[in-house]
Amino acid sequence: MITTNWGSRLTTPKGRNLLQSITNCNCLYISTGEPTYWPSDPNKTPDLLDFFIYKSIATNCIQIETNWDLSSDHTPIIVTLTTHTIHKPKTPRLTSPKTDWNAFRTHIDVITNLNIKLKQPDDIDEAVNYITCLIQEAAWRSTPPEIPGKNPIRLTPPHIREIVTEKRRARNRWQRNRSRIDKRVYN
Repeated sequence: MITTNWGSRLTTPKGRNLLQSITNCNCLYISTGEPTYWPSDPNKTPDLLDFFIYKSIATNCIQIETNWDLSSDHTPIIVTLTTHTIHKPKTPRLTSPKTDWNAFRTHIDVITNLNIKLKQPDDIDEAVNYITCLIQEAAWRSTPPEIPGKNPIRLTPPHIREIVTEKRRARNRWQRNRSRIDKRVYN
């Protein structure tokens, strides 16, 4: 199965050529992963057509977002480049590696009410809401709160990351070719 790279629904020959060029030039791409083209024809499917290609810019200094202000068949995207690190908010999670799964199971076993009638659509909605709240409560009770600042994120400076990237590329070239010149560059 062929996977798409920047979020487009389709993999086309032109897309493969573009990806090959991006790879050959040691560039990277960034996209929102959401459709940016909204066709007026109902037989066509929305797709991602707009993305950015960049080189030698630290990924933690780039932020991409969708601009919903304009109305046309394309949704513009905006990339923000900064000289400082953009701290992206952590994704909220119900559990962590420190979750006590035995306490979670125990809470679910003790609190679960299996005598719920499921005759009407409203009954099913209530049951889904009940089990969702039950899982959330069990997760919150069995997961200790995270202490802020305890594990600070260590970000590597861009110039060091670039050196490491070059070293990895040199190793990759040497492993493919096994030539002396590539080995010397790698070492």
